[in-house]
Amino acid sequence: MWREPIPQDFYFSGEDLSSDANLLGTVAFFFACYGAGTPQVDEFAHQIWSDKPERKQIAPHDFVAALPRRMLSLPKGGALAVVGHVERAWGVSFFWGKAGPQLQVFQDAFERLMKGNYPVGYAAEVFNNRYAEISTDLTQQLEDVRDRFLKPNDTELARLWTANNDARNYILLGDPAVRLAVGESADKGEERPSIPEIAARPAVAAVAIAEKEVTVVTPSAAELESLGVFDAVSQARTNLSNSLQKFVSNLGDFLGKALEEATSLEVSTYVSENMDVVKFEGGRFTGAQLRALTRIEIDGDTLICVPETDGEIDTAMWKIHTDMVTQAQASRAELLKTVVSAATGLVDLIKS
Repeated sequence: MWREPIPQDFYFSGEDLSSDANLLGTVAFFFACYGAGTPQVDEFAHQIWSDKPERKQIAPHDFVAALPRRMLSLPKGGALAVVGHVERAWGVSFFWGKAGPQLQVFQDAFERLMKGNYPVGYAAEVFNNRYAEISTDLTQQLEDVRDRFLKPNDTELARLWTANNDARNYILLGDPAVRLAVGESADKGEERPSIPEIAARPAVAAVAIAEKEVTVVTPSAAELESLGVFDAVSQARTNLSNSLQKFVSNLGDFLGKALEEATSLEVSTYVSENMDVVKFEGGRFTGAQLRALTRIEIDGDTLICVPETDGEIDTAMWKIHTDMVTQAQASRAELLKTVVSAATGLVDLIKS
């Protein structure tokens, strides 16, 4: 077993990826130890039954691997996404004791990706589902040992615990919403577009214009005056001032009328057996019968007229009416807020 530092010629890193590389449209999957990142401390510490398991520091800090970061940020076209593994990758990801190879999770993820119908985030979700399943099995076994005083199967628990930590360490870097391009253009093997080519197309016309020499001439004040520019500016200022004064006057009238109407609240409820003859005239309904009336002054004084049928209060009608009164009160409160806010702004406008 190799115990020495790995020579640089034996691996491919972010430094080996040239700036001329074009990975536009690529989704990469790394199944390798520390392929996507490294935690600060060992996540597979020994003595898992101890209250304080031994966790060695394996890095100065948590970090994302350089190769996927480089792949996602290439100037001529970065990869769409990279799925990889944090910490060590274990064989339990694809092989489970006597059950043998367990490749279904990987097959499901790649099938979703290569059909082009699913985003990479959905394809990678199968690894989260596997983590949830293993976590459930591990939790159940630990509860059996604790609650039923069963003798733990150290080998089985160690394998489940390792598989649990391994399954949770798959991460997605990049955009989880992207999809692989698997349409006709991909089948024909057409050349992959690059970012500079796409960005350069709208700039051709601009370059042609920039090559022409342009001379800017600034007229003098006397020339501007002879052309009547200053008179036009002065007239524009006068027109703007007159328009502003007219607007302020109209706004003041409107606010005054709104405030006057808001000082009292009147809610009327009508009924009619024939809606075709009902009309609204002079602030009242004609062709309908008034069945309930409420008037509330701004100081709280309230007058109500309750509907009565055969000597008893019509509770159904009164319920409808009181609901309308509540809604009207809320609307008046909002109107008052709006009027106060607008009046404050009007005062500030007049001052300026």
